[in-house]
Amino acid sequence: MTAGGAAVGCCRETAGGSGAGTGAAGTGRQRPGAAAMTQQGAALQTYNNELVKCIEDLCTKREELNQHILQEEEQKNKLQNDIRILTEKLAKVNESLARKMATRNEFDRTIAETEAAYMKILESSQTLLTVLKREAGTLNQVKENRDE
Repeated sequence: MTAGGAAVGCCRETAGGSGAGTGAAGTGRQRPGAAAMTQQGAALQTYNNELVKCIEDLCTKREELNQHILQEEEQKNKLQNDIRILTEKLAKVNESLARKMATRNEFDRTIAETEAAYMKILESSQTLLTVLKREAGTLNQVKENRDE
């Protein structure tokens, strides 16, 4: 940043140079002649030109900084909007997951109840089969006894 260094140097030189000139004039010496006044006027004009350049440089730097600020604010707003959108999506996904998990739990309960009922049916079938075999055996013995 050569321009930045020159601007700072320019402002320092201007401040130091004008102070030295004012101090010499205010010491109570004799009034300078027309040539000296012309020389002081030229120096004052030079200081003024340097001061204006320094101010212009500062304004340019301020405008560059302002552009960076605007860009970052725009990026910040975009990111905040993205966060808002993602937060809404996350809320919807969480709601959907909660509903699906509740449904899955209902499936698990229904499956468990159905399996338990099926096991009771199997046990009842086994018991019925055993009773039928016993009764069939008893009937066969009764028939054999009658046939004899």
